Amino acid sequence: AVVVEGDAQALNAAWTNRFDRVIANLVVHIVPDPDRALGELHRVCAPGGCAGFTVWGRRAESPLFTLLEGVLKRLRDEGAIPAPAAAPAVEFEIRPDPATPKRRLSA
Repeated sequence: AVVVEGDAQALNAAWTNRFDRVIANLVVHIVPDPDRALGELHRVCAPGGCAGFTVWGRRAESPLFTLLEGVLKRLRDEGAIPAPAAAPAVEFEIRPDPATPKRRLSA
C-alpha cells in the first residue's frame, strides 16, 4: 500500500485516476470549499475504485467533541486544575442541509 498526503482541494495533477482507494478522514467538513475537495477525491480515484470519508456528526452524537470538555470540567470541579479566565468559543459542528452530501457526491 502507498500512502500519500496532499491538499484536499488541490491534489497533484499526476494523481488523476491513480488510486484504487481514496480516504479523507475528518477533512471534508473543515476545508473552505468542500465541493472542490470532493471533486478532487473523485478525480484521483481510479475507475472502479472507491472513496471514503468521515465527518463529525452532531455534537451530541460525537463523544470526541465532549470527551476533553468533560474531563476538564471534572478536574476543575475536583479542584485539580483552575478554571480558565474565559472559555474559548469553539464550534466544530456543522449543520448542512441533509441533502447536501448526496448533492455534492452526485455533482
